[in-house]
Amino acid sequence: KRMVVMGGRARFSEDPVVEWNFGGCGQGCGPYDELAGISRMALDLWNATVPISFLGFEAGVVVHTGGFFIHDPPGFNSPCSAG
Repeated sequence: KRMVVMGGRARFSEDPVVEWNFGGCGQGCGPYDELAGISRMALDLWNATVPISFLGFEAGVVVHTGGFFIHDPPGFNSPCSAG
C-alpha cells in the first residue's frame, strides 16, 4: 500500500509559490482557500505505516484532465478524448 500525491515542486524559485494541489491560490479563491488546511489535516491523519510518495508539479504538468478535453486543440491525439 502507498499513497501517491501529485503536488509540490521539485525546484523552488526565490518567490514563495503555493502549489495548487496543496493550497489553491492562497487566498481569494472561495472554497479553494480551504485546500491548505485540508491538505494539512489529511497528512496529519495519514497512517504513518503507509508510505506517501510525492510527485512534483513537473511530473504532471503535461497531464491534461477535465475541461481540456472538451476543446481539444486541432491535431491533438488523445486516447482519453477518443474514448
